[in-house]
Amino acid sequence: MTFSADTCLRLALVLFFALCSLDVQATVESPDADVLINPDKQGELITDWGYDIKENGKADHLTPELAQNLFVEDKMTCLRLPIYGDAQHPAHPADGKVIESYYTGILQAMANARKAKSDVVFFASKKLFGGKTFPGWVKDANGVIPEAYARMLADYLSFMQAHGFVIDILGVDNEMEYNKGDINPQKFQEIIDNLRSLSRTRGFTMPRRLIGPDSYNPKPEWVRRLDNMGWGDRLDIVGTHYYPNRPIRKLNNLVRAKGARPIWHTELHWGDRPNADIFNESQRALAAFFDCTDNGLTGFVWWDYARTNATIRGGIQEALTQSTIKARPIEVDDGNGKGSRIVLGQLIVRAFRNESSIVVWAINNNPTEAYEDYKFRLENGSVPNKVSYKQWATAGLTSGAATLINQNTFTVTLPPKTITLVTIPE
Repeated sequence: MTFSADTCLRLALVLFFALCSLDVQATVESPDADVLINPDKQGELITDWGYDIKENGKADHLTPELAQNLFVEDKMTCLRLPIYGDAQHPAHPADGKVIESYYTGILQAMANARKAKSDVVFFASKKLFGGKTFPGWVKDANGVIPEAYARMLADYLSFMQAHGFVIDILGVDNEMEYNKGDINPQKFQEIIDNLRSLSRTRGFTMPRRLIGPDSYNPKPEWVRRLDNMGWGDRLDIVGTHYYPNRPIRKLNNLVRAKGARPIWHTELHWGDRPNADIFNESQRALAAFFDCTDNGLTGFVWWDYARTNATIRGGIQEALTQSTIKARPIEVDDGNGKGSRIVLGQLIVRAFRNESSIVVWAINNNPTEAYEDYKFRLENGSVPNKVSYKQWATAGLTSGAATLINQNTFTVTLPPKTITLVTIPE
């Protein structure tokens, strides 16, 4: 088949305008994004953030001003307290005896916390002091004697109640790997049953919730055995520590073992390797936290919370607390796949949705590579006119506004060795 010259010209013009139309269409479509965020795909609500005064000297520093900072400005909900009786703080030297002076600072800190937040949650946890964690009268060669230890806990709860404080959450154990108490599931069950009986005969209020095993690393086998033996109703919250060395498989298994209970990380550490690079430590600490939120943990307690003490660590800790309390993690595809496991050294991006905003955390710990004009796109919803960010770098904290590309896409540059918090108001 042949065409005339006029026909060929007309066909060429049609093809030309068609290609132009496709090109124009391509320019108005949303650009490819480096990070996709889906606000509608949400994880478990983070219900609680807590402050710990078990570390020596912390209680004395919990002034009314700091309590206001923690429980009002930072919106913390919980105060973690020590149960003494260790060799360093022999507050429970005998059955029925409590030496009040060891708890004077703790009681004042509790009063300051309650004044700032009337419904603050008091979480009492055994103070760790290695093999001398428990007083001699509650132990034998096999560790804690359940009946005797229950009496010591009853003394503690009665003492606190006499001073106007009812304990909300009770942790009878703490880092079993080091305290020589050998509180296995059977002992735990016996301790709780004895304690409940004592609450009826002595008239003190049992804590509303019991947490355990609160081990140094996740202990899924402990929780499974408790349930398999029919003692699961003695445990209301599964508690664990999860250090920046990140034993992720143990955490995964603990989450599978917890059943319908909430699970808390009760001693969130930043990392304390001597002379370590602050961004290496920050990356490890935040990665540990994100492992937990990826796996549905709902409560967190800071160990050695620095807050805004003019350091990178303090600023990030405060911002992390404020941005995630009463928030839910939301689905992110940061180029490694949705819900991908965190790998240190790679760009780490996680996002959360709270009552007023979507927040995005981005960690670029690479010493040389910058992510210029990195594109973030909401898969659902739209971006408002103002998207702001804070960015921590070696030189300090800077802030600014993201560049809006269209109704659902914005860009932020992530320089080497930086941690960035982006806030998208809703």
